[in-house]
Amino acid sequence: MEGFVDDWQVSSAGLYLLVFLLSLFLTALLLRYAAVLGIQDQAGHRSLHSGTMPRTGGLAIIASILIGFIVIHRFFIPLPHVSLLLTSLLLIAAIAFLDDLWSLPTGLRLLVQMLVVLIVLKMAIAPTALQLPGFEFSLPPPVSLIVTFLFLLWFINLYNFMDGMDGFAAGMAVIGFSTYAILGWVGQNPAFIMVNFCIACAAAGFLRYNLPPAKLFMGDSGSSILGLLAGMQTLVAESIDLFPIWVGILVFSPFVVDATFTLLRRLWRRERIWEAHRSHCYQRLVLSGWGHRRTVRAEYVLMLLAAVSAVIAVSAGAGMQQAIVALWALTYGALIIWVSTKKDEITG
Repeated sequence: MEGFVDDWQVSSAGLYLLVFLLSLFLTALLLRYAAVLGIQDQAGHRSLHSGTMPRTGGLAIIASILIGFIVIHRFFIPLPHVSLLLTSLLLIAAIAFLDDLWSLPTGLRLLVQMLVVLIVLKMAIAPTALQLPGFEFSLPPPVSLIVTFLFLLWFINLYNFMDGMDGFAAGMAVIGFSTYAILGWVGQNPAFIMVNFCIACAAAGFLRYNLPPAKLFMGDSGSSILGLLAGMQTLVAESIDLFPIWVGILVFSPFVVDATFTLLRRLWRRERIWEAHRSHCYQRLVLSGWGHRRTVRAEYVLMLLAAVSAVIAVSAGAGMQQAIVALWALTYGALIIWVSTKKDEITG
């Protein structure tokens, strides 16, 4: 393990610094010239902010990640299916950027997202079995492909749904992908470490200008690419036996649980799920009087606890894993009930 740390962790430090500084520089540049691009977020009755806010930060995240991946592939270690990886990221970034510019029809965005997911499926990362603590269920190829397709499509969109509070989506990316890098270090997989820590560093550079009170947003271009990468890296980890999918879901559970619960509740109420709303748990906390700063700090604590639990779970036995899952299920259930009691103190 010591030699592994010397060979990979230390030698790649310059790469991480490069990605972070590049993201930091590009974010500052995009903030300065946001008016030239003309991509502004206009506050509406469904927004948590007031006034006009640039939403160009996602471009800095995308550029930094792509350059980081190219450097890894060229100078460190060849990345499997790198052409498919870069193509999928460019496509999802392009359609999201165009949506930021012109508010494209939902159907068109979804169609391109589906095309991107089909490209990702060519990377052969669909699981052959579903692993749960103490259980394993085999997945026939057709079922595996369908489940993987829906899983990736949901991750792209849930990250977009959850990008509605200062410092929230970027903070989840920093903590979530850093945790993936740690899990890659536990499993001694240098490529997985570098890919995920590059993503975390790109998000960290942007986060410098997105913490409450935010100076700019990442927009759909940033949230879509982070969502795709979160889903993709979860499947990659399963395919190379680093950790099962449920551990990855636990890492990103503050986003997965809130987005999934809110979607199911809106479907139950027969609401138009494609329309903007303010019914996510984090939105209800902000509107109850907590504000962005207090709410995002509480969410960071939740993210860190979930991350620590995931790292512990990887090396734990089935009994401990089941206890961790049960504890988190109870925790999220209690949090949802508690948040549902909060009153909207901003609009009354």
